[in-house]
Amino acid sequence: MFRGVDELGHHDTAAGGLKLTPVVREHLGLIVTVPDAEVLFKGDYHRSGTDLILSRNGKNFVVPDYFGHAQRPTLLSPEGAALSGRVAEALAGPEHPVHYAQTGAPSGQPPVGRIEKVVGTVTVQHASGVVAQANVGDPVFQGDVIEVGSNSAAGVSFTDGTALNCSAGVRLIINEFVYDPNSTANSAVLSVVEGTMSFIANGVAKTGDMRIETPAAHIGIRGTAGGMLSSTSGEVKYYLAADPDGHIGQIVLADPSDPSHVLSTLTSTELIAVFTPTGALQFNIQQLQISPTDQQTISNLSGQAATVYFQGLQSPYYQGVPQQQQQQQQQQQQNQPDQQQKQQPD
Repeated sequence: MFRGVDELGHHDTAAGGLKLTPVVREHLGLIVTVPDAEVLFKGDYHRSGTDLILSRNGKNFVVPDYFGHAQRPTLLSPEGAALSGRVAEALAGPEHPVHYAQTGAPSGQPPVGRIEKVVGTVTVQHASGVVAQANVGDPVFQGDVIEVGSNSAAGVSFTDGTALNCSAGVRLIINEFVYDPNSTANSAVLSVVEGTMSFIANGVAKTGDMRIETPAAHIGIRGTAGGMLSSTSGEVKYYLAADPDGHIGQIVLADPSDPSHVLSTLTSTELIAVFTPTGALQFNIQQLQISPTDQQTISNLSGQAATVYFQGLQSPYYQGVPQQQQQQQQQQQQNQPDQQQKQQPD
């Protein structure tokens, strides 16, 4: 029996749990504030009928009739970081999941990439609900949720040559990945729930639209490399890095509640965009010089992403330009300035 409701829509229950009621916020739509960020970002997500249950370390939160809403409510941390309804639905899995299995790839669905690195404990939950231990060489599919355990790491390559390096605690959701090497309308939407990750974008970002959704901002990738550093305080840092061939593009950071609203744009590898939460989907945003400590972390992460990237170019699922041909093209580009200098008259 409910004892009351607070201003965030929380109902304290006699059983010691907490039922969370969605409330409407102007410009944000239907939202649910989860009073424990650790449960929100690291907890287990389950369905019970149309209810959503979040649990971790003995703490349980229930959102009654969450899946009964045509548009799933956004989940907010107390600090204001957000998880979209699409992410919550993916983490909870299907209404009728298949039992745990070592294999269980979606039948008839083409792979969109493969696992290139596994350190420690890494699992893959397919869209069917099947959960499997990840192994190097395993294919990944649209709808997969890749979860990296504590003291663990994972690397994933995609059919277009994009590479992601995920550190401990990362949850990566492959919401959408459509790539045709002959198309100029490719698209990819990935979600990173929390943690630290680095990426090197390739075909999709250069021939269509690619973005990585994170709790603080949506990363719009314009054919480049970069990543995200997150902390337990809710602060998130985004950085830009050079591609393996030295090219530097740009990263556009957009408002999760309105992707057309650009919050910050990174065009320099010497700056880092720092998002510090101040309220519900509200952040203090600064671009600062990268500190020596962060620079060392970024250098290590970029190196790990590059390793995953070059491994991915050898993947049987890779549909882009073969690595040898890429190396020849890069060498030709490097030689062009020298040849032009030689042709100039004295």
